Amino acid sequence: MFSEVELEGGDKLSVDPDNEFLKGAVGILKEAGIGQKGADQLIGAYLKAFASDVPKVIESVREAETARVNAEIDSLGAEKTARIEKVSSQVDALMGSAEAPAKGAGLKLLNDIRSRETFEIVEKLLSRLDPDGHRRQPGGQAPGADSNDPVVDLYGSRGTKKGAA
Repeated sequence: MFSEVELEGGDKLSVDPDNEFLKGAVGILKEAGIGQKGADQLIGAYLKAFASDVPKVIESVREAETARVNAEIDSLGAEKTARIEKVSSQVDALMGSAEAPAKGAGLKLLNDIRSRETFEIVEKLLSRLDPDGHRRQPGGQAPGADSNDPVVDLYGSRGTKKGAA
């Protein structure tokens, strides 16, 4: 059996010698009285035809995935464009500084989102940050920009004074 098949244009397709289909096909061809040379020619012709179909299969899968992702984005509703732009600009702001937002970071992130659910998770995470990137406190209030106290950051204060109810 062969280890590679030469395709049109001179490219070579490597053949796994342990491929179960090929092992079985060779056995069937031998039982049918076809010698090694004939088996190699038949299997080589099949592999060449298969290899020429691969780009078509890849394009078909790509088109189906694009349609699926577009349907997911369309399910965001009439405000989808505004929602996408908001998330994109929030990510840009978080990834840069007030003086120099990271232009394009939001779109790079959104290009990797493939479902409405994932988009809405990112949207919710961003809604928990104030415009300066601080985590909001319960009740929606952002901590003070100068707070280095994790308790204050988490709860908004250290609680009541001793003895107070």
